[in-house]
Amino acid sequence: MIQYRTLLPNDELLLKFKFTISRTEPDSTYRYWFTSKKFDSTGFFNIEAALIDNEIIGISGCSQFNDTTLRIAQMHYTIPEYRPKFRDLLIRENGFIDRHIQTALSLNLDTMLIAIHAFNKKTETIVNVYEKKRKHYRHLKNLTYSGVQEIFGINQHCYEMKI
Repeated sequence: MIQYRTLLPNDELLLKFKFTISRTEPDSTYRYWFTSKKFDSTGFFNIEAALIDNEIIGISGCSQFNDTTLRIAQMHYTIPEYRPKFRDLLIRENGFIDRHIQTALSLNLDTMLIAIHAFNKKTETIVNVYEKKRKHYRHLKNLTYSGVQEIFGINQHCYEMKI
């Protein structure tokens, strides 16, 4: 059974998760995400974690983007062996977006932003799913495409949700 927990970036469970990624993830970009250099410099407000037996199987970070917006699904990642069964951690009831909404409300923010850097086939597929099929999925149907924006020097497809 999945449990969710809100963690701070220096939580011991996250350190263990990052170490697991560094040893098992074949894609160098994803491994880089979880290095201390990249992960620690992201400026997360908090990180939502999905756990099974007190082990993280997936995360979704968030940070305040501007005065009105919480950037969500940052470094959204699920351990490969859990992806077939838990592809919907972001949108399931009481999942990551529901938890990010609570964070946004606690910060008095009225908008959430998902930014996708399409740097490989997997992330290009995600952009295509968002473009063509998001109307069929919980929460994703509430996203509005706001175009490509440069965020920290990287062009990213941006979707916003008013809450």
